[in-house]
Amino acid sequence: MWRPRRGGAAAVLLVAAAAACGGDGPVEPQPPQIIIEGVEAGGRYPGPVTITIHVDRGAYEAQLNGALFVSGRTVSDPGAYELAVTARAGGLLAERRLSFEL
Repeated sequence: MWRPRRGGAAAVLLVAAAAACGGDGPVEPQPPQIIIEGVEAGGRYPGPVTITIHVDRGAYEAQLNGALFVSGRTVSDPGAYELAVTARAGGLLAERRLSFEL
């Protein structure tokens, strides 16, 4: 019958934890991911588009042609647009920009 030695169970847990992390130690924090739906970079659209923005964690701010933009709004005026989204989670920052035309 197998019996752990003194400290043996803790060693097994440490090995299991290292394996769960890929064996290379703790995973470095990653910046939030920004997901933009409704338009793509370089896209040309014949009519109105509804743009939704999501981040996997934290908070974000979006601007369309330099003006504050709220996710879920529809853009319908013909022209060139630039959407800029900045997301923050803790001390980590992510930014995504894309241009499109109607």
